[in-house]
Amino acid sequence: MRFAEKLGISLGYLQPSDLHTRFKLWRDLLEYQLQGTGPLSSNFVEGAAFCRSDNPVLFPDNDHDHLQDGTSGPGSPDLEVVAVSVLIHMDRSLGIGNGYMLLPVLLRPTSVGTIRLKSTDPWEDPVVDPNYLSTQHDIDVLVRGVRLAYKIAHTPPLSDLTDSANDDPNLDHHLGHLSDDELQQIIRSRAETLYHPVGTCAMGREGAAGAVLDSQMRVRGVSGLRVCDASILPKLVSGHTVSSGVVIAAAEKLADIIKGEYK
Repeated sequence: MRFAEKLGISLGYLQPSDLHTRFKLWRDLLEYQLQGTGPLSSNFVEGAAFCRSDNPVLFPDNDHDHLQDGTSGPGSPDLEVVAVSVLIHMDRSLGIGNGYMLLPVLLRPTSVGTIRLKSTDPWEDPVVDPNYLSTQHDIDVLVRGVRLAYKIAHTPPLSDLTDSANDDPNLDHHLGHLSDDELQQIIRSRAETLYHPVGTCAMGREGAAGAVLDSQMRVRGVSGLRVCDASILPKLVSGHTVSSGVVIAAAEKLADIIKGEYK
């Protein structure tokens, strides 16, 4: 979700359009190279909030009874809102520089895709079908995420920054006035992965669906092959797969297993 900002403090000058923005970029680039400080020391994702889509305080007008609970427990989130201090995926020719993004993230999707071998040729790409947004649950949760992000953008203190009077059709200041059906169409046209796919080589009990790894992370039926990355997870965690520590923990565990075998 893309919003214009009126204070000129976002990082829109990373795509300079005139002499002024070029000067700002050169100035901040020099500061970063010499001192490692300044706006360009940002990781661009400056904030994240986690919540549940059935929270009656955040979503008082929604019917929560029909929404499937896809979380891992009563205190576990299924939504995240990420704040990004620059507009990305936008055409420079649109002339929109100062702005920021709020990204509603579906943490616990119920849609399940597949990855299959195309042939016996190991160099041929597999057939990948992510099957995104194939359940109504995933759409419903993301609609709530969009409405929450819009509310955040238009609530103090962030509303002091948001240029809500900007009616550029390439921005999203109008989303708060759309129906759920209209938001669903927008979500289906824009949704993309957040670069944390999992489960293509899941670990689990013998005979469990999709469980190609045993508890020692060995590939069943293949000698001398183990897998240790986010593909071993049978389900997503309620957060980023690396920063949550789960992949690091799995790697540490496998390191101990291998060291133990050599001893």
